[in-house]
Amino acid sequence: MPPKVCCCSVCQQLTFQLNGDTYIGKRVSHSTYAEHERADKRREQEARRQAQQQHEQQSHTVHVNVLPHEEEKEVPRQIDLESGVSLVTDMCYLLVAWLCLQGGASQSTANVVLRGFKFILHFIFKLFGLYLHAMGHSLDISEPNIPSDIHTVWDNIGFQPTISRTACCPTCFKNFPLNSLPTHCDFRKSPRSRPCREPLTTSLNTRNGPKTVPRRLFSTQSFESWLESFLKRPGIEDAMDKSFATPVAIDGERMQNVWQSPEWHRVQSWFSDRPNHS
Repeated sequence: MPPKVCCCSVCQQLTFQLNGDTYIGKRVSHSTYAEHERADKRREQEARRQAQQQHEQQSHTVHVNVLPHEEEKEVPRQIDLESGVSLVTDMCYLLVAWLCLQGGASQSTANVVLRGFKFILHFIFKLFGLYLHAMGHSLDISEPNIPSDIHTVWDNIGFQPTISRTACCPTCFKNFPLNSLPTHCDFRKSPRSRPCREPLTTSLNTRNGPKTVPRRLFSTQSFESWLESFLKRPGIEDAMDKSFATPVAIDGERMQNVWQSPEWHRVQSWFSDRPNHS
């Protein structure tokens, strides 16, 4: 049986001569040819197995690198949002104040709006905090302090006037300081007359039990705070400029109004460049 030309992975690197021509391969017997084919198949299977193992190792290595270790995690950054919280609180104050002053909202309606703001902002800030925590940030923030009473809003924005309160006797109207209020009025019309002896306090039932309060209060507004709010009203500054520009009544001339009074024009020296800057 004539030999066969083997071109396996080993024999293809060899050459042989036939009839003066050069050919690639090697002339071998049929049994050797079959053995070389089986050897090539074994080498191909081994190469595929090694390639598959290498691919699995690379995939496992990439998967491990993707997962961060505890010690490699980024240190959470502190986020300061106090200025933003203060701005949110001020905006809520302004909106409720506008509803009362311009929209005509009642006190009960304003209180409902404030409680609604408080609930909504609490829910939003909780979700925002959970989101930042999931992103790896440490949230250092407090929720906006929204009151439930419109009077607290007026106090916080400085809208309430300065009021001084004292206890007042319902009979003779003598005033007593609240921090040292006696139980009965001690007023005498004369040193030898009997004291008034009118009770000055009464008891009110509250949630925390009975509370002793004055029977009558005498309240006065601070003149300085009233004058400040009065001068801030629109048109007051222009009216004062106009009053100071009015000629003074002289030489017995009859005054038409207080603007022509010399005493009124002396008030002008109390002010600086503008009337309400005093």
